[in-house]
Amino acid sequence: MENNQSAGVMQLRRLRMLHRAIFFSLLFFFLITLLLNFLNGGPMYDDRDFAEVLLYANLVMLALALPAAGIVFRKKRKEIPAEADLTTKLTLYQSPFVIRLALWEVPAMAAVIFFMMTGMVVFAGILIFMLVVILLGAPGKGTLLHDLEPEGRQREELLQMMEER
Repeated sequence: MENNQSAGVMQLRRLRMLHRAIFFSLLFFFLITLLLNFLNGGPMYDDRDFAEVLLYANLVMLALALPAAGIVFRKKRKEIPAEADLTTKLTLYQSPFVIRLALWEVPAMAAVIFFMMTGMVVFAGILIFMLVVILLGAPGKGTLLHDLEPEGRQREELLQMMEER
């Protein structure tokens, strides 16, 4: 039992580490982009028509990625057997969690790149929106209780694991 719980704690740590890595890499890349734009005296391209095309492309990515992430996440999450032990549930939860993060990362990364190219503040806004979405999707107590739907003893185990982190 103790070994199984420590494996569950390790799974929680992996999920959190992955989440933080995605979040902070996007934030760091954006800060580097801001610095480069400042040091270079402005964006790479000064073509407003090109910037508008990139904006529409980024908005389409955003419009496709957000619902797709939700749909794929829910579908994959439903494949987790309700009768499985908590460590198994956490292990199986990792796949839909990573897919959702990856789908969220696409429009966010594109926004950073497009901001670097054009200097349009709207791309920074899209990135900040996506960073908030990613932050809200963190593997916290409420999120995991909702997503894994543990009952009885599993719920107590999960809460205990969350405190051990």
